[in-house]
Amino acid sequence: MEIGVDIVEISRFEKLIDNKKFLEKHFTENKIEYCKEQFKPEESFAAIFAGKEAVKKGLNSFLNTNLRFKEIEILTIEFNYQ
Repeated sequence: MEIGVDIVEISRFEKLIDNKKFLEKHFTENKIEYCKEQFKPEESFAAIFAGKEAVKKGLNSFLNTNLRFKEIEILTIEFNYQ
């Protein structure tokens, strides 16, 4: 397995938020709803996409598989600061 950094441009996702075809190809319906509910949905989409990209690269090089982005689920944890 290799170590690397996956960076995506948030501005790219500002333009893709309304692209239903792109979103449905890369994200589950639950994750699309989650991201669109966030204060800055483009940041949520970008962060989750970068995580999926990292998982895909790591697993593909280690297991020689061809995962699709929609098959990778990045879990989100919400913190309640009081």
